[in-house]
Order: sequence, then C-alpha cells, then structure tokens
Amino acid sequence: MVDGDTLHVLRRGRDVTIRLIGVDAPEVDWYGGEGECFGARAGRFATRLLDGERVRLALDDEPVDPSDLWLFHKTTRRAPYERRRERRPDVDDVLLVNDRDEVTESTMANLAVRLDGVWVTPPIDAGLLPGTYRSVLLREGRLIERPVRVDELRGAGELALVSSVRGWRPAVLVS
Repeated sequence: MVDGDTLHVLRRGRDVTIRLIGVDAPEVDWYGGEGECFGARAGRFATRLLDGERVRLALDDEPVDPSDLWLFHKTTRRAPYERRRERRPDVDDVLLVNDRDEVTESTMANLAVRLDGVWVTPPIDAGLLPGTYRSVLLREGRLIERPVRVDELRGAGELALVSSVRGWRPAVLVS
C-alpha cells in the first residue's frame, strides 16, 4: 500500500501499480514526495480494508443537534466532522450521537446495526445525511429505519458503515 488510493500488487511476477478511482486520499512522503496531513493514516486504513479487517469506530462525546439543518445536506462544511475525528486518532472513524442519546451516523458514512437479527439504520430525523446507498438498502428491504440508542449499539450483534463510495463495510465499536 502506497497511500490511501494507490497500491502495488504482484501480478504474474511483476509489480503493478493500482490507483483506486473515485478516492482522493492524502499523499504520503514514503516515496520522496511531499506528505499531506493524514496520508499515513489513510494508507493504514486502506490496508486494513483490503486485508478484510473491520472499521474501528468510537463514539463521539459532543452531541449533535438533530434540528441542525446542516446535518441533512452534503456540503463542503466539514469542520464539525473533522474536529470529531481528530479527537480520536486511534480509530478509523467516529459515530455521532444526538442530544437524545441516539446514534446518528459516522463522519464519513451511514450506520447499519444488527439488533435482534434485523439490520436497522437510524431515521433521518435523528440528524443525519440521508445517504444514497442507505436509501437503496432501505428500498431493497435490507435495512429498516428505527432509532438506535447508545446502550443498544454497545450490545449490538454486528455493525457496518454504508456509503455509495465505499459500499458495506463491517465495523466494530472500540472503547
């Protein structure tokens, strides 16, 4: 793995460089170039994903206001999300929690939680981006909407992050 969007694989005895299309990860300085903030972290993250590891998640302790209209729209206003991620450099992503103690989403994807054998996702009014892939999964009946409280999340059978860019990624909650 070079960085979060470039990797080398051995194919028929030759080293082949593969660039992941649609991914713009920060650059690393391992190959003489100028390193960017979070470049090494992006490379480690992509390596774990390619190795089949679960996305490591933590709960953020700053509640979001579910009536904040910015939560429902994808914009370049990323500072509130980046601030939350920067507080937990030991994990891959953080889960947001609203002021009703309901889990909403991660800083980069929607959340799927397996509760009592059923995959659920928090409802939009919890304060989250609707998500294209989330909408597809709801329409196909692979997810149902329902509030997910923090205590339920801690006891969940399985977790996953879902996004149209990265697909369905198994996840695990760490302390």
